[in-house]
Amino acid sequence: MVELGRVRKGWISEFSQFPNRIYDTNVSGHAKAVYIYLCRRADSEGQSFPGYGTIAEEVGFSKSTIQRAVRELIEAGLLLKEFRGRKESGEFFTNLYTIIHPDDACPKGMVTQTIPPEIRGGGYGHRDHTYGLWDHRSRSINYIH
Repeated sequence: MVELGRVRKGWISEFSQFPNRIYDTNVSGHAKAVYIYLCRRADSEGQSFPGYGTIAEEVGFSKSTIQRAVRELIEAGLLLKEFRGRKESGEFFTNLYTIIHPDDACPKGMVTQTIPPEIRGGGYGHRDHTYGLWDHRSRSINYIH
């Protein structure tokens, strides 16, 4: 039994936030754990860029399990993954992940369209597709470029 005088106080602010609705999705427990981890690492725009090895080490799964979980989240429409690198120099960076709220998820393949190279934009990565997110409030598709 823990002595009351030894109970740590003030730790409540050390929590991360994530949508509780992730538990209502039909993805595996591994995918849910990776989703919650990415929420913890995300900036105010819902983006983060940890490598597979870092995620594996911090979550406690193998690297291959993390890769499968990321694919599962993408297929479920809960995550966008952007490859970041420069083909010319062979320089590669970790992927950029954008977390999608479960209420706004649109499974991959339901709404995609090719974007011409001149519209893709700059930066470190490239985007071959735009993805549509189903907005359950307005009952319409919002496209992300």
